[in-house]
Amino acid sequence: MPPYKACGEGRQSPINLASPASPSGQIQFDYHEFESNVTNNGYKIEVRVPGKSLAGGGIKINGEAYHLVEFHVHTLSEHTIDGAPAKFEVHLVHEGLQGFAAVGVLMEGIATGGNGVVSKMMQNAPLHKQPNGGPTINVDPNVL
Repeated sequence: MPPYKACGEGRQSPINLASPASPSGQIQFDYHEFESNVTNNGYKIEVRVPGKSLAGGGIKINGEAYHLVEFHVHTLSEHTIDGAPAKFEVHLVHEGLQGFAAVGVLMEGIATGGNGVVSKMMQNAPLHKQPNGGPTINVDPNVL
């Protein structure tokens, strides 16, 4: 059995959003600052919330709670707006009783005038596969 039972089921990525887009549900954000390692598993650079804790906070979608488990970056974006990708996309991955929910944040830059958390993550990313370690950084998901 594949490790991710939801793969291939229901609506999946990538999604092309038409502008202006309208939200299809009620999302409430309640993130908390935390410390964690920047890891490289050979497939993606990511920052995981330590353990199975609620340290990073999370979101509620139509009243259903999902806690933040990790975030990672795609270059170019996986999703598009009117068919055009952004230079970066951050995926904040959450887990709840109903499964997983990801929030995608499209960005045009991270270095100068961009996002400090993503910039710090990429500057501290291990160059080689290092899934269990790597530099520790302070993360405030609200900045993402």
